[in-house]
Amino acid sequence: MIVKRLSSIEDLGAMNVLCIDKTGTLTIDRIILERHLDVLGSPDDEVLQYAYLNSYFQTGLKNLLDAAILEHGELHETLRVSESFRKVDELPFDFGRRRMSVIVEKERQQHELICKGAVEEILSVCSYAKVRGKVVALSPELTSRVLQVCHEMNEEGLRVLAVGYKNFTVDQANYQYRVKDESDLVLAGFVCISRSAKRINQGSFGCAPEPGSGSEDSDRRQRVSGPTNLPMGRSQSRTRDARERSGVDER
Repeated sequence: MIVKRLSSIEDLGAMNVLCIDKTGTLTIDRIILERHLDVLGSPDDEVLQYAYLNSYFQTGLKNLLDAAILEHGELHETLRVSESFRKVDELPFDFGRRRMSVIVEKERQQHELICKGAVEEILSVCSYAKVRGKVVALSPELTSRVLQVCHEMNEEGLRVLAVGYKNFTVDQANYQYRVKDESDLVLAGFVCISRSAKRINQGSFGCAPEPGSGSEDSDRRQRVSGPTNLPMGRSQSRTRDARERSGVDER
């Protein structure tokens, strides 16, 4: 903390409760891809593969989520991206749809539309889901179960994005795709992300020595004995997760 008036040090030394902001204080500007899950919440590498192709081929501004996904560079060789896939078109992200799609040609046999974005928005354009390797209708019961999986991930402090896809045969394929083509998608699963947290030493908050104590600075340095409070933001679960990761106690 930097102060302009020396007299404010005395007030700082009398502090017994410190409230800190989460973003930039407890977290750093880096996203971690924690999990890639199928619609029932089980780990699924195919979901990560779809997410990788989406992030790799999109030409808009790549955000921190894309960077986290693209850290899995081993998929470039596994999927033989350069040899097997060619970008055909893309439907950029916008805040109305809250999703974005890329369309790729796979081994010159079919076009694949791969879409990722907010769970609610992806669900709104999905008619099917991939469950244990089979494509089934996205029934109300299955939708309820899918939302429960997302809720459980949110409770763990994770942000959840959905991934869906749609295949077009050569006869169906075109080279000028529109937003209306984001329909009747197959829900593949989810990618779950979190922000990296700094490790906070709560005993490191110090204050000025008492005037006239005469002792060495190292001995005169007092510690804030009161609690460190973290005000809740829009998501209590994410705030709670950041607090636990950084070592800030719950008060």
